[in-house]
Amino acid sequence: MLKGMEGNISGEAEILLELERLPFVFYLTGSRFDGRAHEDSDWDFFVEDDLSFKVGNLWESLTSLEFSLEPLKEMYLDNCTRYVFKRKGCSFFKGEHQGIEYVPQIHIQIVKDAKWKLEAQQTVLETVKDYTRKHIKIDKVMMMSLWDRALSEAGWWEEERKCFTQKGARK
Repeated sequence: MLKGMEGNISGEAEILLELERLPFVFYLTGSRFDGRAHEDSDWDFFVEDDLSFKVGNLWESLTSLEFSLEPLKEMYLDNCTRYVFKRKGCSFFKGEHQGIEYVPQIHIQIVKDAKWKLEAQQTVLETVKDYTRKHIKIDKVMMMSLWDRALSEAGWWEEERKCFTQKGARK
């Protein structure tokens, strides 16, 4: 199931229909969620880690749809994201009278707890809307800072500190 984009799946991205059919809940995030997207923007989703991820159906489902595991880059170092899968974008010829279609790349973040990410995402969305009204351009570094602040406000860092204190290491 794709959350946050009900009714917005167009023919341009048939792979999204494949994700919709999987028995997992994928939440829309990134520029398409917060309104900063342009025509060729990638698609970003997150899905909660079901704790059987490495041997479970989620891993198999994503790799069968040509997603590959990506190294965690700076933009995903929020301690909520465990893994990132990516499916490269591509262009293909639709037919003599239909032209060329571009399917944007898709990133799927596997997160520790979707509840934290959803709450933080709402804070980020409100801030992005406020900055847009004020004509403030938001770059990737600013987005990382917004996410850190939003996760902090949602209580994520306090929860992480408890995990370290109780177990001596992150869960």
